[in-house]
Amino acid sequence: MKNAVIYARYSSLAQNEQSIEGQLDVCKGYAAQNGYNIIGEYIDRALSGRTDDRPEFQQMISDAAQHMFDYVIVYKLDRFARNRYDSVIYKKRLKDNGVKVLSAMEGITDSPESAILEALLEGMAEYYSIDLAQKVHRGQIESIKKGRYVLGSPPYGYSLTDGKLSVCEPEAEVIRKLFGNYADGISLADCVKDLNDQGYRRRNGQKFVPRSFQKTLHNRIYIGENTQKGITIKDESLRLVDNEVFDRVQERSKLNQGKGGRYVNRYNYLLTGKLYCGECRALMNGVSGTSKTGERYHYYVCANRRKNNACTKANEPAEALEKFVVDQTMSYILNPDRIEELIAEIIKAYQDSRHGSEIVRKQTRLAAIETEMAKLAERLAVVPDSAVQTVTDRMKALGDEKTTLQSELMHLKAERTLTEKDVRKWLKSLGEVDRDDPSFQTKIINIFVSAVYVWDDRAVVLYNVFSDGAAATGMTIDADVVDEEFGVHLEDTTVHHRIRIVNTLLGIGFSR
Repeated sequence: MKNAVIYARYSSLAQNEQSIEGQLDVCKGYAAQNGYNIIGEYIDRALSGRTDDRPEFQQMISDAAQHMFDYVIVYKLDRFARNRYDSVIYKKRLKDNGVKVLSAMEGITDSPESAILEALLEGMAEYYSIDLAQKVHRGQIESIKKGRYVLGSPPYGYSLTDGKLSVCEPEAEVIRKLFGNYADGISLADCVKDLNDQGYRRRNGQKFVPRSFQKTLHNRIYIGENTQKGITIKDESLRLVDNEVFDRVQERSKLNQGKGGRYVNRYNYLLTGKLYCGECRALMNGVSGTSKTGERYHYYVCANRRKNNACTKANEPAEALEKFVVDQTMSYILNPDRIEELIAEIIKAYQDSRHGSEIVRKQTRLAAIETEMAKLAERLAVVPDSAVQTVTDRMKALGDEKTTLQSELMHLKAERTLTEKDVRKWLKSLGEVDRDDPSFQTKIINIFVSAVYVWDDRAVVLYNVFSDGAAATGMTIDADVVDEEFGVHLEDTTVHHRIRIVNTLLGIGFSR
């Protein structure tokens, strides 16, 4: 039995969302149904999924590195993240530690087809989140126009009175000294030391540090320009600094830019864990190097060649190979002759997973309750008077649980389901994105690509595509049998990743 943890969250913007207790109950039921051993729970209360600044979430990501659990179970994918970028990044970090995210309500498992369904559901959740944010934004705009402050804690130097900013004189004194000293040429570190020596402190009572004022020095609120959500309202009553002093601070700040540490550009090898050497079947790993001219380059190298020079496969330039895989994948996905079939298969997978998970579990429990209540009713006729109350109490408890289950089932069945229009819109949106965008390339490879086998003169791309038959996890290619069309023979008995398309690049060659 594999270990799993549960991550649960509710948003401060939507208190009517499924409660933490409800999420935990559903996730535990899902775990029991699928044979996962729950060893812990991570819970963030009143925190939005659009940000990754969630304490328990970050702790879970950190703990994954200890390899104590294999799965993270969530009520729905939008509990994990509503921001698609965060979702991809953190799932990648979990995956690097051997951890997979599962959705109890949406039937997202670790099967190959779930990668496509998961991406679609995440896109819908992100749309919902953006739509909700827009509604909240409109309400905040109206508040801003009425002079209210909607950005949370007020900037240092101000306090809130009836929802509006007003000058907090003790803090305002700190701001005036800071701007004046920095404008006169004193370093930020010395400005901070001077403030601390004079006994000034942050709101939490701690001493100031230079980073306390990195944004402060550029905030135009201190010259009476209150900007919120793109709307600027001038209010001289909020001015703490003269324009001339503020401008001198900006000039000094510009001169100091770029004097920090050297920026290091790290390349994200998108095919890591999916790229195999066509000659020896070993994994190909991402490596970087520097040419004689100082130019940085990135490539994939066969593990056997790098380890002991046991393979003759040449290195592959990373960017060119990744772009080829993405282009081939998009040509497959958006093929007019195949897109309707793909839509139908995604809908079928969604319906199968949805009906096969939480609804079935609740219906099964409901049937068991009704059976037990019928038996208890029969017992009431024969049990002694001393046991009647016990049986009656049990029937009442079952009745309450039955009512709750019936209500939950009603809500589940009434939820908006995935439609062909949703899937078609999502697939169409993929064709409108810049294929050279690294984040888009990452998403496409993670969702659709199962594996890539590459030789010096050709490549075979294997996709996560739906098909009939049971899914398995193994995948091998017979290296000794040559197919006339593709240059490699795929044995259906050993390839179990829903593979239904093979692309080649004969005679062109990747290697340089």
